[in-house]
Amino acid sequence: MGLSEFRFAETTHRLASFVDITARKQAEAALHAAYAELQEKNIELQRQSDDRIRRIHAEAATAEAEAARERSACSRKRAASSPLVQFRRNPLRAREAGP
Repeated sequence: MGLSEFRFAETTHRLASFVDITARKQAEAALHAAYAELQEKNIELQRQSDDRIRRIHAEAATAEAEAARERSACSRKRAASSPLVQFRRNPLRAREAGP
């Protein structure tokens, strides 16, 4: 509601105006509801993102552990097939094979 007072031709006039704000209030309520829904969706997306990141880290750790095991196994195979190791296991056979 608005109330104004003005003078015109030495007479004081008063003007009252009313504005229907129903549509504005409905729009504000809809905006608040949409914002609440958006917050809920953001929380769910953040939870899903956190879960995916945890899974990716776990998979990466598993892959790294497997790669380390494979590297270790390859190192042991190379070491076992070296001439020095073969000589220590069977010195006579290693000499027979010769250089």
